Amino acid sequence: MQTRLKIFGFILILFFSNCKKDNNSTSDFLYKAIVIGLNRDCFLYEIKILNGLEKVKTIAGISPIDSVYIAANLPDSLKVSGLNIQLDLRKPSNNELGACTTLGPAFTWIYVIKATSVSCFDYELYQQHKNDICPDDCIGVTGCDGKIYCNECYAARQGIRIKK
Repeated sequence: MQTRLKIFGFILILFFSNCKKDNNSTSDFLYKAIVIGLNRDCFLYEIKILNGLEKVKTIAGISPIDSVYIAANLPDSLKVSGLNIQLDLRKPSNNELGACTTLGPAFTWIYVIKATSVSCFDYELYQQHKNDICPDDCIGVTGCDGKIYCNECYAARQGIRIKK
């Protein structure tokens, strides 16, 4: 019996010691952004972070043009100017960086871990309501993204319209 417990304990130790947490990445799709277009200096795509900018700054650093970053590893299907996306990101390692300073100040880079388009994200709605103070009533409304928001105000602050 003790031998089995020791073996079980050893297996648990191996299992948990091999789990590695990536402290540089964020949880799934915490950030929303809009694809600006191809950067003429780096020939990589620029994105404008729409939410969570302070967290992005702590991960990747401050960009010379507020909230605009070079998006390394952006999937080809998302390389569309004006496209609203959601993404998971991290700071790129040194070997993932390139030189982009011939036309002016270099933008800060982010490395896109995964991303997808956000078909129902409304940038104008987000701009209009991003600083709203929402009431505490939590009636539960469903956004066009299928997620439940406390109320329409909380959804609008995220740029999400409510399913009617």
